[in-house]
Amino acid sequence: MPIFSDEDIISGIKAGDKKFLLHLYNANRNSIRSLVIREGGNAQDAEEVLQESVIIVWQKITGAQFTLSSKLSTFLYAVAKNYWHKMLSKNKRTEPLMPELHDKPAKTKYAVEAYDLKLLSGYMRQLSETCQQLLHLFYFNEMDTKNIAVVMNFANADTVKAKKYQCFKKLQELIKNELSRSDFYE
Repeated sequence: MPIFSDEDIISGIKAGDKKFLLHLYNANRNSIRSLVIREGGNAQDAEEVLQESVIIVWQKITGAQFTLSSKLSTFLYAVAKNYWHKMLSKNKRTEPLMPELHDKPAKTKYAVEAYDLKLLSGYMRQLSETCQQLLHLFYFNEMDTKNIAVVMNFANADTVKAKKYQCFKKLQELIKNELSRSDFYE
């Protein structure tokens, strides 16, 4: 396999040359496979994570203003780790809390949480794409601000903290403006 620099790969992907995308995929296959298997996945999970992560990185690279603040392989690994953790948390949320009761329509804590998540996602969609991604990475994927800075191309963790604060305040404002005190107390 030929060796390409990160700059070569980024330029090639921006130019639409598929061999650079394939190179990125093949060069990182083993590390991402190891990550997924080490954290409880299987070979099929690893392939899905790798494919989706390469697509995400491709979208970032071909986006308007892409600047790389780490090695491309580190960036792809962070995206893959984030995607894998997202898959894991999604799978946890779809499992019934009490399997023996899953056919009964009783109101459980899980049902309330699913409703709350649906309601929250409606407000989240009103935020900018950057805010949506940042809050999702921080609160749902439990990613630290340093890794978010790498994944989202922020200058540093402090910039992420400031932006997270602004985004959270905006989300709070949206919720407060639409809901009244009577929505919380009957």
